[in-house]
Amino acid sequence: MFDRFVDEYNTDRPHEALQQQTPQSVYSASERTYPRRLPPIEYPEEFQVRKVRHAGEIRFAGKLVFVGLTLYHEPVGLVQIDDDLWRMYFAMVPLGLLDAYKGQLHPIARRRKTGTKVRRAAPPAPPANLEKVSPISPV
Repeated sequence: MFDRFVDEYNTDRPHEALQQQTPQSVYSASERTYPRRLPPIEYPEEFQVRKVRHAGEIRFAGKLVFVGLTLYHEPVGLVQIDDDLWRMYFAMVPLGLLDAYKGQLHPIARRRKTGTKVRRAAPPAPPANLEKVSPISPV
């Protein structure tokens, strides 16, 4: 059923955004080639490299530090910027600042173009009638 819809959508139905042409009539395959496997991520010599474990953690300075489940089995690089402060990267994308003493990863505050820090919004206040709200709503 869905395959019929996809076929009709791409080959039979004209689309307003395509000046009433079908997607199949305007599609052309990309000439860009992609490798079968991406090359391994490499970090500069001054970085310490840790592989993210199945629970999204790395072990650093004797502590387990949660990085994120998305990076499972990927290497992250750490470069020391102060006594117990390390900047963490994934493929040269900064992930945050690692406080090695506390074993906590903190996001890097983004700056506006003017150079002022972006204020983080406070979490929304819970509803005033929280005790009256049922966790499961009837349908």
